[in-house]
Amino acid sequence: MCFYSCFWGFSLLYVWIMETKLAVPIAAKDLDTAKRQVKAAMAAGAEMLELRTDYLEYLSVDMVRNLIDFVKGGSDKPVVTSDRGV
Repeated sequence: MCFYSCFWGFSLLYVWIMETKLAVPIAAKDLDTAKRQVKAAMAAGAEMLELRTDYLEYLSVDMVRNLIDFVKGGSDKPVVTSDRGV
C-alpha cells in the first residue's frame, strides 16, 4: 500500500502530461488543397495535424515550410510531418 500511495501523485502527473490527441492527416496533391484541408480540420476540432508530405507533388523544403507556417500561424496545435514515400 505504501508503494502506491507514495507514487499516486506522480501517476496523476504522468496521465496529465501524456494525454492522447486525435491527429487528422492532411494528404493533398498541392499546397492550396492542403491549406483548405487544414482549415476544414481546424474547424472540425482537430487536436493535432499530420502533414502527409508524400502526397504533395513537386515536394520541396520551401513548400513544407510554407505549409507548417500556415498551420502554426492560425493555431498552436501540435503538427507532425511525415513522408512515407518509398
